Formats: sequence, C-alpha cells, structure tokens
Amino acid sequence: MFFSTRAAALNAGSLALLDTASVAMRGVAVAVSLAYLGEDKGLVVDPTNAEESKAESRFVFAWAFGSGMGTEEKGDMEVDDEDVEAEIVWTETEGDFTRDQVSPGIDPWIR
Repeated sequence: MFFSTRAAALNAGSLALLDTASVAMRGVAVAVSLAYLGEDKGLVVDPTNAEESKAESRFVFAWAFGSGMGTEEKGDMEVDDEDVEAEIVWTETEGDFTRDQVSPGIDPWIR
C-alpha cells in the first residue's frame, strides 16, 4: 500500500469522526506523506503513486491537534507565533536515506 494512501485514510477517518459529532474526541489526527526522490528533486509532499514508486525513501507523519495534546516535555508546535497543542502520534518510514538528505523538510516538525 502506498504511504499516501495511508495518510489519506487516516485523514478521511478523522474527518468522518468529526462529521458524526457523536464520538468524543480530545483532538483531531492529521497525516501527511512525503517521498525522497533523490538529490535532484528532493523531498516531495503528498507524492503521486508514480513519484512514490520511484522514491528512494518514503514517509508518513501524523499529528494529533487538540486540548491537552502537547506538553512542555513533548514540545508544543508554534504556528504563526501562536502555540498549538499537538503531538506526533505516528511515523512510518521505508527506504534508504540519511538525516542530512531529509532534515531540511522534516526538522521543523520533529523535535
């Protein structure tokens, strides 16, 4: 299964739970997929299936945003000078990569 499909499935499930309004939730999960296509193309956000098939490595990251999600120990995210309570709840990687290859695209999100 493509990583982009996994991210889309998590996002769809999260939105479906929000839409029903009958499930108590402390936060909302959101996911993004990334593919590293080599030094010439770099890191691609939300790759197509063709891009993902050619990728040297691929990634999925998911966060939960909501009340009580982030703590000082886990690290709050800052978006446009506002604190956002969030924590990373799922990561999956596959392929050959070094931190130097992907850190420009990933470091802002991971502490």
